Amino acid sequence: QELVAASYYPAHEAAFSTTLIRKTLDEKKAFIWESHQNPVLSASAKRLKIKAGLYSPLTFGPHHLGVLCADSTSPEAHFTDEDLSLFVSISQVLSALILAKRG
Repeated sequence: QELVAASYYPAHEAAFSTTLIRKTLDEKKAFIWESHQNPVLSASAKRLKIKAGLYSPLTFGPHHLGVLCADSTSPEAHFTDEDLSLFVSISQVLSALILAKRG
C-alpha cells in the first residue's frame, strides 16, 4: 500500500516518518511518540530530526481514511494525554468531514 501525503505543512515538502504512519495504520489507534522515550524507528525520523509527534488514524465507522500527524523538531516538544485526546477529537471530526465531502 502506497502512502500518499494529501495535505501537509510546509507546503513545499511533505515531511513525515513513514514508519510512524504505518504504525498508526497497523495498530489503528492514536499515540504520542517522543524520541527520548523511544529509539528512532526510521531513517526519515532521523533525517527530519523529529523529536515528538501526535499520531491518530482518520477513521469514521468502518472507513479507514488515513492518518493525521503533527510532528515537532523542537527539543522542548512534549505532548500530554490531554493533547492526544484533543488531537483524536480533531481527527474524528476531520474524518467525518472528509467522508461527507467524498459523498
